[in-house]
Amino acid sequence: MKSEMEILIIGAGGLLGENLLELIKDHPWLSGQVTLLGGEAEVGRRVEFGRQELIVGDLALHEFMQRQIVIFTGDDMPDTAWLERAQEARSIILDLSSRLLAAYDLPPVVARVNPEVLGTVADGGIIRVPDAATIQLTSMMKSFIDVVEVKKVSVFSCHAVSELGRAGVDEMARQTAQLLNAKPVSPLLFSHQIAFNLIPMSDAPQVSDPQDTAGRIVDDTKSILERPELNLSVSCCWVPVFFGHTQAVDLCFENVQAKAELVRWLSDFPEISVFYTSDSYPTAVTDASGKDLLTIGKIRSDAENSTDFSLWTVADNLRFGNAGNAVKILEVLVKDYF
Repeated sequence: MKSEMEILIIGAGGLLGENLLELIKDHPWLSGQVTLLGGEAEVGRRVEFGRQELIVGDLALHEFMQRQIVIFTGDDMPDTAWLERAQEARSIILDLSSRLLAAYDLPPVVARVNPEVLGTVADGGIIRVPDAATIQLTSMMKSFIDVVEVKKVSVFSCHAVSELGRAGVDEMARQTAQLLNAKPVSPLLFSHQIAFNLIPMSDAPQVSDPQDTAGRIVDDTKSILERPELNLSVSCCWVPVFFGHTQAVDLCFENVQAKAELVRWLSDFPEISVFYTSDSYPTAVTDASGKDLLTIGKIRSDAENSTDFSLWTVADNLRFGNAGNAVKILEVLVKDYF
């Protein structure tokens, strides 16, 4: 299968853009033309793309067309005057930053969970792609949400610093070097030391979205799964990990379910890898970083006939999360609408 689309990426110079380009380059049939665009500060920058080199073009001068896919990573935030032109040309815009519009009429899209939403923008429009933590949570829950009643879900979500892009990675690397050289730490991005430390997400760097991260994950998860009544609570923190989000999840089902059934549901869902013994578990460093899978382990229940389960999930927030989901959305668009 060959792609007929032209893929435009705005903000390819950040970590998210780099991972996105890497996944597109290695894709077996996403062979459409890739064009990089940016604001004045990015124009002329050269970016490696396999054996070729792409040059960032001037976003202000680009002429948008129908059937173009515009991916906005949020790593480069040029003047949004281009947005109106792209909409008038009926381009399909994937907003990975959730910052282009103050309000969206459509739910955010996770390609393996609610791909049907893409039909509403196949002839042009903007669709929001949720954050990596939401992608990770909804991908896990989709495996069983349609076959069993869920009474309650509680999630403790541990976020890697790469969620903040290169600035987050540089901040932790710099602080780690300072500590290992017996120098005082001087936080810049965070208000507290992140190296060898945990920081509540409420102390996150200021972003344009006024809604807190945990609240956004709750709202987006309910919307994506089409479960507005779902009893879901989420707590978040920053952890001193470069790549890979970790989530500790407690589930309460309506009826008694055997652990084997839960394992089967998880195992049957695409791109989920399961550690089958309760005493084994994946970690962000060994089983998530640089990988394209959601890995789940430590699946336990309090008693043999308990309706309460707990599990542990890890996934690379870029390769499985933001960038990986974007590429899967491109696959759906090519397969079903182009």
